[in-house]
Amino acid sequence: MGTHTHVQTNDDHVLPNGTCYITDVGMTGPINSAIGARVDEVKNKILKPDSKDRFYISGNNTQINAVIVKLYKDGLKTNKNTIEKINLFNLKIY
Repeated sequence: MGTHTHVQTNDDHVLPNGTCYITDVGMTGPINSAIGARVDEVKNKILKPDSKDRFYISGNNTQINAVIVKLYKDGLKTNKNTIEKINLFNLKIY
C-alpha cells in the first residue's frame, strides 16, 4: 500500500498469487487544504520562507480514505484475500 500522493487511487486488486495491492490509500484530513493545513498559511510560507508563522489545521470538512484488507491463512493458495477501498467525503468533525 502506497501512501504519499494523498489521492486514493482506483487500482486496488488482488494479484494472481494472493497479494493485495493499491498504489495509494489516500489521505485522512481536511478537504480543500494543503495536506491538512490552511491553504492561505501554506501559500504565505512559500512566498515568505523566512516567516516564523505556524500552520493551523484547516477547519474544512474532512475526508477519510482507508482500505480494509482481509487475509486468510490459505489466501495465497486459494486467492481468497480481498482488498476494499473506503472513501468517506465531506464529513463534519466536531
